[in-house]
Amino acid sequence: MVTVKDTRRTELEQRYGISGVAGAPKTLREVRFKADYSDTVELTYDVAAKHLELPDVEGDRKLRQDWVEDYLRRVDRGTFLWGNVELVTILCREDNITYRGNGQHCCWVRLFVAKDNPKWGPKVRRTHYVVKTIEEMRELYTIFDRQHVRTPQQVINARLFNSDEFTGVARRKIASLVAGYRQWRWASWDEKKKVGTVDTACDQIQSKHPELARKVADILGEKPDDNKHLWRAATIGAMFATYEKNSVASVDFWNAVKVGAGLQQNDPRWRLREFLKDAVVSVHSKSKARPVDTEDMLRACINCWNNWRRGDQMPQSVRIQFKTRPVAHG
Repeated sequence: MVTVKDTRRTELEQRYGISGVAGAPKTLREVRFKADYSDTVELTYDVAAKHLELPDVEGDRKLRQDWVEDYLRRVDRGTFLWGNVELVTILCREDNITYRGNGQHCCWVRLFVAKDNPKWGPKVRRTHYVVKTIEEMRELYTIFDRQHVRTPQQVINARLFNSDEFTGVARRKIASLVAGYRQWRWASWDEKKKVGTVDTACDQIQSKHPELARKVADILGEKPDDNKHLWRAATIGAMFATYEKNSVASVDFWNAVKVGAGLQQNDPRWRLREFLKDAVVSVHSKSKARPVDTEDMLRACINCWNNWRRGDQMPQSVRIQFKTRPVAHG
């Protein structure tokens, strides 16, 4: 993949405090990971084909034909900078497999260029890393400096999908868990941008709250369309808050909110269920209901939980305006 100078810092670079001033490391990889070796190699047809045969990292972006075609046009114009290409490989000691970390699109370009001269090869940089665990391999992959910025979903896939903590959990559910976790831990958008990034959330879910996340995943069920009122960042964030306090009671509470069977009208769980079914969080929704802020919705969920834990009835509709977030009772 062609790399270009980019003044923007990645989320992990912000987390590790790389300042970008003179004397600071050029990339986060120099802070977190040390290359086993780095050299220059001629990107011949065979070298490119061999690199493409390596297994990719789980969650890697699929091959984009439009990117390859764009690079080929640059080659025709003479503006493609082969010297900026980097082929990255990662040997993971845990499974003893060498993965392709970077460079698939540029290797495909080489396969199409100079087909009649397979020995020709422009000089490119080749970097090899050795890591101990699959988790380290996933983290290293997500911080490669690339021309095309990764989406949050791609970062989540690379970090968590099919990891030990989330074996068998669908990609969509993992993404929803990360969104809910971020809402639970960092209420405002400013906090999420500065501290609670997607990478930080993935790290903390794996290191601090893996069991908590699996419990929340179980209560959501397998089909989002069957429980749309629960599959929201606000509701999932509230689940994290209640499960942290009392996981046994949380199962009873959220199952009732999910199913609604046998509940009386003044029951806080019934009130919350009806509120979530009618509430919208997007101003672009076609619903006539008034949009509710995500944080306000989370606070309303915790308030209903607290009422239920105290044994109080709720004769009135769910309250959605609070000066501060209520603390979930145990």
